[in-house]
Amino acid sequence: MIRENITRTDDGSAVEPATLAEVKNYIKENYGTDTVEDTLITDMITAARMFIENETQVALVLQDVVYWAMDEDEAIGELRLPFAPVNTITSVVRKDMEGTETELTLNSDYYSYGLENDWIRLNKTWSTGAVDRDPIYITYESGHATAAAMPKELKLACMKLVAENYVNRDSSVDWSISSVPYDVAVWIEHYKRADF
Repeated sequence: MIRENITRTDDGSAVEPATLAEVKNYIKENYGTDTVEDTLITDMITAARMFIENETQVALVLQDVVYWAMDEDEAIGELRLPFAPVNTITSVVRKDMEGTETELTLNSDYYSYGLENDWIRLNKTWSTGAVDRDPIYITYESGHATAAAMPKELKLACMKLVAENYVNRDSSVDWSISSVPYDVAVWIEHYKRADF
């Protein structure tokens, strides 16, 4: 069984799927120029986007991802990276238990392939079985540089989630409805990546 861990960071300049003005227009609430409300909605946009990314494993904004994987039973031959599309792979590193790192070389020790560049096939063989099971660290950039490049349904899903959470501050869940608005669930369903 593969154990894994993921960390994601952006430099704070990432373009969110929707602007504050777009979301305020979508909400149709006229509260004037209250900067407290603007800050709240801005935070809600980020939270909605992160929810959608976690549900779909699609990176909407540009971000750096470090993916750690290890299989204690056998050598890892192939991995599918979370949070596609993968723009560039910065490094693939094998780290042994003593902390020694070996950087792997593209098109020699590993190959990157797939429609979203999201598959890694490890080609390098090692002389001992224990080394085969050392953890792999893959660092890469994923996401979209502009809101225009993001899927439109996911942008709408983001705005709908913000509107739902802004207008209904209390939980709107009872026995008959979902905690995620139905149309949001439909919009994000076919973007969910298989195997995640």
